[in-house]
Amino acid sequence: MSREELADAVNAYLFRETQRIFDMNANHIGKYELGEYRWPRAHYREALRAVLRVATDAALGFYPKRSAADTAVLERRPAEPPESPAGAVSLPPATDRPEERSPDRSSLRRRGLITGLAAIGVTAWGLPAAAESFRHDVTQAVAGFSHVDLAEWERIAAEYGSTYVTTSPAELLEDLAVDLTIAQNHLGRLRREPDQRTMRRVVAQLTGLVAHTLSDLGNARASLRWWRTAGQAADASGDAAVRTWIRGREIIHGLYDRRPAQALLDLADLASAITICPLAGLASVYAGRAQTLAVAGRSAEALVALDVVRRLSERLPVRRGDDPLSVYGWSEVRLRHTESFVHSFLGNAGEADAAQRAAIALYPSSQSSGCAQVRLHQALCLTRQGAVAEGSRHACRVLTELPEPQHRDMVHEVARQVIQAVPPDDRRRPEVRELLELLHLLGQPEPARPHPEH
Repeated sequence: MSREELADAVNAYLFRETQRIFDMNANHIGKYELGEYRWPRAHYREALRAVLRVATDAALGFYPKRSAADTAVLERRPAEPPESPAGAVSLPPATDRPEERSPDRSSLRRRGLITGLAAIGVTAWGLPAAAESFRHDVTQAVAGFSHVDLAEWERIAAEYGSTYVTTSPAELLEDLAVDLTIAQNHLGRLRREPDQRTMRRVVAQLTGLVAHTLSDLGNARASLRWWRTAGQAADASGDAAVRTWIRGREIIHGLYDRRPAQALLDLADLASAITICPLAGLASVYAGRAQTLAVAGRSAEALVALDVVRRLSERLPVRRGDDPLSVYGWSEVRLRHTESFVHSFLGNAGEADAAQRAAIALYPSSQSSGCAQVRLHQALCLTRQGAVAEGSRHACRVLTELPEPQHRDMVHEVARQVIQAVPPDDRRRPEVRELLELLHLLGQPEPARPHPEH
């Protein structure tokens, strides 16, 4: 493992632990090896211990200074200086820097420890992550350090769009941490404006998927922050397709994260002003708008927005090779899913049933998170129509049949809406209690507030 690979592994570990981007690089690792920095900040020491699989700082050759003068300095200031808000690397204060001198025996030992542990620590942080970082290093060595294969990065982003629906959120977040760390480093080396815009688009897609995945894991607060970062990256790219896609997905996920309806509608207004071109992202924006209005009980407005979604769907170009289920795309199954959601929450039983049947027939597998949501729409409709026991049993079947990697907070949120639709007098039914217990086993809280009446 090279210094750069070790630095990337540290950045990725810290990203997984804090959902923040850090900027350790090979130069910092070199300074640790040479003893120029003998006592890195706590979060970097923790990350190095985890990556290199050692139990103590001493095992890495790190220790605070012990001279009388240094002890006096340490007593006059906090042991750990405050971290900058951005989470970026900050150099230690001048009092932490040793005088200029040649490396002593302890610094040579430290260099050997870090380098040696890195060499055997490929599996410590995760072989796929280290291997992917190494692959990019090989590519650059062949093509030249300043070269960034933009087409390769566009393929990487496209692959995430296709595998998102079949990859567990935890695994996806770990993979994204690696590629996003490498991608942002590449972005800083590009000099031509067209290349920078392309790479910003890729970074926006990857960052948007981080926000997506955090929402899937139920971390609404962190997801919101990452949506903002993704929006900034998308705007910097100047690409209308990715700008609308980011906002559309944020609106839809924000609905499941229970963000205020008006905030989501305001975001939809801003996003719909980006372009009038028929784009998949714009269809997502109006789909999110229609769903938000349906949850708010604003029936007439929701149906108007849904009609816009239909007209956009008809105008979208069909390109050979497009993945109809890619998270970046829009296809008939997404249209039918949106119709199912809107009509289910508005209580339009006939229209909801037709849309649900159409969507389920279009999904390649009934054991996918998207199809599970539509099947839970069926349970919601049954419950609203008074068939409480049947609706609860159906919801339980959907959750128990869904493979573990497909369990996402968006699925569980629809199940919670089924329970919220149960009249208070029916809450003690055994079928309802079974659904509540199942959600509890899945780590989901019992619904605390009723859904808006329609």
